Amino acid sequence: MIKQFIFYKSYMDNISNLTHTEAGQYLKKLLEFMFRDKEFDELATDKITSMLLLLSDDLKADKERELADNHTPTSNERRFAFRSIYANIFFCLKDADAGILIKQICDYMFGGSLVTAEETKSVKVIFRQSKYRFQKAKRNQKEQKRTIKSRQTSLLLLIKSVLIFRL
Repeated sequence: MIKQFIFYKSYMDNISNLTHTEAGQYLKKLLEFMFRDKEFDELATDKITSMLLLLSDDLKADKERELADNHTPTSNERRFAFRSIYANIFFCLKDADAGILIKQICDYMFGGSLVTAEETKSVKVIFRQSKYRFQKAKRNQKEQKRTIKSRQTSLLLLIKSVLIFRL
């Protein structure tokens, strides 16, 4: 069983047009697949499962990478690590509250306004308690971007130096 998977911004885009209840159902089915090895019913005709079936190949590949301890994301898309401890929280919530909470987390991690402050009252305490981990993830992402830019700058300077030296 895996301990985390990469939650991409495209997953947020998928839930952005869903009701809070549908978003909660979407997330719970996604989490059951990733953390509890529950496959999607390929004959299902409901909206949520159909949406997830479109992602199933990518999700399986992500899961296999995690099982192999390869945490390298497959996309340059904005993302964060969704840990199994978060899943436990979502499974305890009603679908609508789970939908509100994941939308609030996505707003926080990716920017946006999927939920209003009024809508988030039912999950305010849960979000506040888990926010520290998400803040840490955001800081790590920013640090990684700075490191990459620094390496790129160093590499460019090295290339320029070599070119100047050759002339």
